[in-house]
Amino acid sequence: MRPRIVCDLLPGTGTVPETGPGRTSIRMDDTFPKGFPDKQNYSEPCRDRQASDPQGTALKRALRAVIITRPWFRQLLGGTTISATVLTVDLEPDWGVRGTRAYREVTPRFLRFLEERGIRATFFVVSDLLEVSEDIVAGIAESHEVASHGKTHTSLTALDGAAMGRELRESRARLQEVAAPVIGFRSPFFARPSGLGRLLRRAGYLYDASLGSVYPGPQNGWLERSPCPGSEDGLLRIPTSAMWRGMFPLSLTWLRLLGLRSLGGLPNGAPVLYLHLHEFLPPETAGCLPWHLRPWLPRNCGEPAWDVFDRTLDALGGEFTTCRDMLELTQLEAEEV
Repeated sequence: MRPRIVCDLLPGTGTVPETGPGRTSIRMDDTFPKGFPDKQNYSEPCRDRQASDPQGTALKRALRAVIITRPWFRQLLGGTTISATVLTVDLEPDWGVRGTRAYREVTPRFLRFLEERGIRATFFVVSDLLEVSEDIVAGIAESHEVASHGKTHTSLTALDGAAMGRELRESRARLQEVAAPVIGFRSPFFARPSGLGRLLRRAGYLYDASLGSVYPGPQNGWLERSPCPGSEDGLLRIPTSAMWRGMFPLSLTWLRLLGLRSLGGLPNGAPVLYLHLHEFLPPETAGCLPWHLRPWLPRNCGEPAWDVFDRTLDALGGEFTTCRDMLELTQLEAEEV
């Protein structure tokens, strides 16, 4: 039997309590059937782990928390550190603006590419794309993890609390109709307004992958220092990585723009790489971009992007995995303590 990630939820509600004894507790259960993805809804209530674990102590729980959030501590204890690259794909309207050409035309080729290389990834999907075709997302879910990238790809900072809550709930509910379970979220444009963690817990998400950056600069150095996975606001968090000593986000965008020289600055350890499928579209499709982005953002997109991506995978080497599988591995190591 393969383990699964489950959490304590309010009985019969499918929502995560904010405080009290039922507050979110990410843990492992030994009843997960072999095979991915699992069609069970993670919103169902689950038994109280603490009641069935008489050896659970404050020290033991503290050690587990350290092991999950500090890879160096797992290595110190002789455990296995996460060595696989986490590959994440943001599946959204073309160039984050409008159009579905990448969703319709690039996704099938991209899935074949991953299958040929034996790679699995997490796809953060804008749920409104299901109105174009549900079969595409269903095909992704056969071999990969499907998570939420919002309902409309609207920046969450442009929404009030009520609208933000609807965006999170409706996106997850719609995706779960096709690709359950959906347990992860990444905010469009990495926007993280105040209260996001609380709303994600209420919507039933177990992890947040919204820690990241779009633009270069020394401010990206914090990505290198962020534990992966870590925890914040009662959620597990998965930050994206940075390259060139934290100056650039580890994304296909900057790998394209910098050219192959960027491969010399890839991070060590277990990086989290993100990309967009519209980057594989020809340059003329970028006309929907704002005027100040049009001259430079499409550089090396289209067929050159496939070559950059292929060479990046070779340079990273090793295995590639999903966000969910990476979390399961760290939880397994924590359970052994």
